[in-house]
Amino acid sequence: MKVLIVEDEPLAAERLHNMLKALSPDIEVAGLTHSVEGTLQWLNNHEHPDLGFFDIRLGDGLSFELFKKSEFRFPVIFTTAYDEYAIQAFKVNSVDYLLKPVDEEELENAVQKFRQNTVPLNEAVQEAVRQAILNTSVSMQAGNFKERFVVRVGPRIKLIPVQDIVAIISQAKNTYLCVGDGHRYGIDQSLDQLEGQLHPVHFFRINRKAIVRLDGIQDIVSHSASRLKLKATGLEAGEELVVSRDRVKHFKAWLEGDCK
Repeated sequence: MKVLIVEDEPLAAERLHNMLKALSPDIEVAGLTHSVEGTLQWLNNHEHPDLGFFDIRLGDGLSFELFKKSEFRFPVIFTTAYDEYAIQAFKVNSVDYLLKPVDEEELENAVQKFRQNTVPLNEAVQEAVRQAILNTSVSMQAGNFKERFVVRVGPRIKLIPVQDIVAIISQAKNTYLCVGDGHRYGIDQSLDQLEGQLHPVHFFRINRKAIVRLDGIQDIVSHSASRLKLKATGLEAGEELVVSRDRVKHFKAWLEGDCK
């Protein structure tokens, strides 16, 4: 497997080179460049590698410029000391996004991810993330609804398909995606903003603080004051999702398939 390293810090470039050599004997560093222009020249005069390792901030600009100035299609693992470029990195042909100093285990996982993914699958993932980023405000009138959320988990970016979500709740002025395995992920949008982006066949706003997904509901119990209490997969023990009194009639209609 041939790789190209784009890195303007000599010590960082040498360290990454040595880590790759130690990682697997089949990895060959085919090229090492230090700038945007130098990388463009290298790409124009050499056979393209299987994988690139790109620093983001180079002496003459950002390595994202390479995707605009060249038509290369090999995937890239970004290595950088800055975390503010994560979303932008996933708009291009990126396999992973590693923060410096690069951790050996994270590097191994990123290379393994590349090995496991075929090029068509990788392109499909990138397009999915691109659409998730660009289509943050989707109208019901157009019949288009969110299929996934892009969330940040530490230095990494994670995709959460809507079918994994059991509820979206608001707590202490924060919004959380609750998934079936019990994990929660904070997002920047409010429930009011999200309500029109979610398919009404699958999601319902039960009160001011919660939206539920139909497939996540395990049980429905009559509650006080003509309200309903829901149990959902993956929520904390004792956590209640209560359908407000003014929403009960609409909720029952929604359960029967009427999502008007």
